[in-house]
Formats: sequence, C-alpha cells, structure tokens
Amino acid sequence: MKFFKKSWACEKSQMKKPETRLGIGIMLGLLIGIAMDDIGLGLAFGVVFGVSSYSSTKKKIKEDLTTINKSK
Repeated sequence: MKFFKKSWACEKSQMKKPETRLGIGIMLGLLIGIAMDDIGLGLAFGVVFGVSSYSSTKKKIKEDLTTINKSK
C-alpha cells in the first residue's frame, strides 16, 4: 500500500511541472492525429495544447512565487 501512496504523490508532483504537461499535450495531439489519419495536423494540435498548458503552468508557478515573496 505504501508503494501506491508514494507513486500517487510522485504523479501529483510530476503534473505540476510544465515540461510534463507539454509532453502530455503532444501525446494527446498525436493520438488525435492518429484518429483523424493525419499525424501532422495532430502533432500541430498537440503542440498547441502542450504550449498553452506549459505557459499557463509557468505563469501559475510565477504568481505563486511572487505571492510567497510578498508575504515574507
């Protein structure tokens, strides 16, 4: 049971990293491209999804850091 708790905690911390979200977005786009029989278009969608998620996560992390620094 400890293994599952540790792996779940690791998964949560990995999802907070913007690079992970970028990779997931590209994988999602690739799956969309395979479903549409157009892998190039799917990768383009994946990059769009991944970059938007990456930038929003980076912005959130930056805002969190500024609020922590202001409270000190």
